[in-house]
Amino acid sequence: YSNVAIGSAALRNNIDGSNLVAIGDSALFHQLDDQFGFNQNTAVGSKAGYSNEFGSYNAFFGYRAGYNSTSDYCSFFGNSAGENSTGSQNSFFGSFSGADNTTGVNNTFFGFGAGGQNTSGIDNICIGNFSGGSNESGDKNTIIGYNAGDEFSASNYNNSTVLGYAAVPTASNQVRLGNDVVT
Repeated sequence: YSNVAIGSAALRNNIDGSNLVAIGDSALFHQLDDQFGFNQNTAVGSKAGYSNEFGSYNAFFGYRAGYNSTSDYCSFFGNSAGENSTGSQNSFFGSFSGADNTTGVNNTFFGFGAGGQNTSGIDNICIGNFSGGSNESGDKNTIIGYNAGDEFSASNYNNSTVLGYAAVPTASNQVRLGNDVVT
């Protein structure tokens, strides 16, 4: 009940999921139902939320946003944002932001390709195009600036703060202001 489906194969497999909005070719295609009736998902864009079967309280906006997502409480905005995510409570804004996030939770990525290679990192904030792009599994990092943290030489740095264009941490528990030419 209370569903809207507009587009070829939108909500195609829905059995008894409710409070769903699917607009676009194959949006929420695999949405089935929720044992507790709490679906409340919105997907706008071709193949947005395509593989979501039981996830609830999600917003997927853009082509393939949340394509393979099976998460809860996520917001993915942009072409392929959160495309492979199964982690919950993530917010990805910008094309390809969090595109490779698989099991990471509580992450916020804002900008084109921000957090793009994060696979399992937890509690990371990346703001700026390509920020934190190479961090795969580091936790509790704050990365702000264009290309900041994109050259993480190890994918397991934790609790580091990086600010500025192309600034890169060299260890966990570190604050880095600016890149190597900043004095």
